[in-house]
Amino acid sequence: MYCENCGAPLNDGTKFCTHCGAPQKAGQTHAMSQPQPAARPTPSNASEPTARIQLCPDGKYRWSYEVNLWRNPSILFDLLKVFGVIMLGIWLLVAIIVPLFDGHLRWHRVMDTSATFIWVLIAVLVLCLIGYVISGIVSGGRYAAYFVMDEETITHQQMNKEVKRTQVIAAINMMVDDDMGSAALLAAAHSPFITPYRRVRKIKTHRRRHLIKVDELLTKNRIYVEDPDDYEFVLNFIKERCTKLKKKQPK
Repeated sequence: MYCENCGAPLNDGTKFCTHCGAPQKAGQTHAMSQPQPAARPTPSNASEPTARIQLCPDGKYRWSYEVNLWRNPSILFDLLKVFGVIMLGIWLLVAIIVPLFDGHLRWHRVMDTSATFIWVLIAVLVLCLIGYVISGIVSGGRYAAYFVMDEETITHQQMNKEVKRTQVIAAINMMVDDDMGSAALLAAAHSPFITPYRRVRKIKTHRRRHLIKVDELLTKNRIYVEDPDDYEFVLNFIKERCTKLKKKQPK
């Protein structure tokens, strides 16, 4: 038999596709000699999600995403940015602020201190890069996460490396069928990162990286959405519920 959604070959009697996680009709047999062409999930409408995002009986939307750490280094970019800002703050403190208040601010001392900090910054960024590569190798080059979205919060939960994305999709699909026993798999993850909409101050979009950054005052949440239609749905859903955005962004 073949998956009705993506056309992947499956064993007879399979209830959920091991490739895309789509539920299969009971009684489907191997009589289908040719795989069906992959169908684009519907609807193509920013006001409704596609089949990749499931509305579960508890009223919450759930979906899974797997980041390829080599092709989508957005986590590395943020890591380098954070350490760059920290080093800049230390440089301002040591080279400018402290000497200014002590009355010993001299241009040549600023230049000497800056030269030293440039080398320290390069060393820190290289260590970050090495750490990212080692982490990527250990995790098999992937970052698997699953997301829960309701009327009050958006939750980002990193899955353990032993859990495959197809298992997460199948568990979500079973929850749609009211089989809450599948919640055990979804709970087997790292501590969730929960962002209440009422605390969101800024939303940044990175469509090419499938990323929506939801920023509170001191913390940031990273929301990944694969399909372009789903991306717009999730983005609009979040925006409509964030009442304290610093600046309304175009849809």
